Amino acid sequence: MRLSVVATAAVIAGCVTNGYEKYYSPQSGSESALSNPFVDKPLAIPKVYAHSSDLKADAKRLEEDGYVLLGTSSFFGPSNRSTQAQAIEQGKKVGASLVMVSSSYRDTLNGVVPYTVQNPTQYATVNTNGTVNSYGSAGYANGTYNATSTVAMPGGYSTYSIPYSIARSDFFASYWARRSPEKMRLGVSPATTPAKKHWSVRANRDSWHTSV
Repeated sequence: MRLSVVATAAVIAGCVTNGYEKYYSPQSGSESALSNPFVDKPLAIPKVYAHSSDLKADAKRLEEDGYVLLGTSSFFGPSNRSTQAQAIEQGKKVGASLVMVSSSYRDTLNGVVPYTVQNPTQYATVNTNGTVNSYGSAGYANGTYNATSTVAMPGGYSTYSIPYSIARSDFFASYWARRSPEKMRLGVSPATTPAKKHWSVRANRDSWHTSV
């Protein structure tokens, strides 16, 4: 039914904001890390890999491999509104060479939206007939008449209840710069804040949901 398709689309359309950008939280010292000569220039397109279920273990492994945490994004919203491409776009903006992403189903938001439309104008045909009697100085006369006319009437309004169902997921991404392996061999590396101090953001996840 076209009405259902149009109304449901209107419900779930919402905002096209990039959640990875809106809910980005920079790591302390990330700006100085990017300007440090011991950190490689970011790639034109960051590499993307999936986080495991153990974020702290991922962070430890990446730091051991020479990566520096720049920041994280953490939020929840409609499952089909956040994409890997959006995480990559945010990675470019913050100068990341590597983006780690994860997502998991949270819940499904169900409800009904009232949708009111104006009905078309209604037309009716009216038939009128009768008898006419006339008296005057010339005498008496009578006759009949028969007329047809069309009358336009407002169609009023109709309200429909349109159901919707929106699957929502938790999204998380971490953004990393890479230390230069050649310069690391010299035993010199930039000072950074340990990534483990930043993972707490996941426990206080921001929300990004479609208004209904």
